Amino acid sequence: MTSSTQPAFIVQYRWKLKPGKEQQFIDAWSIATKALRELGSFGSRLHKGPDDVWYGYAQWPSAQARDDALD
Repeated sequence: MTSSTQPAFIVQYRWKLKPGKEQQFIDAWSIATKALRELGSFGSRLHKGPDDVWYGYAQWPSAQARDDALD
């Protein structure tokens, strides 16, 4: 990333999923990430921790850009 495209605002999430719902969650996360990229997001990442908690983060150019996208 160049300095003009580095995220200035990061949102972190975590979830404990119901067993058997993992793929449904991954699919929904992917769809949401694609839609939010079209609204200015720099994308997101999703990881499953060794504790069976799912961790994600979304990257934005600014808090205002996120607020504008979600309005």
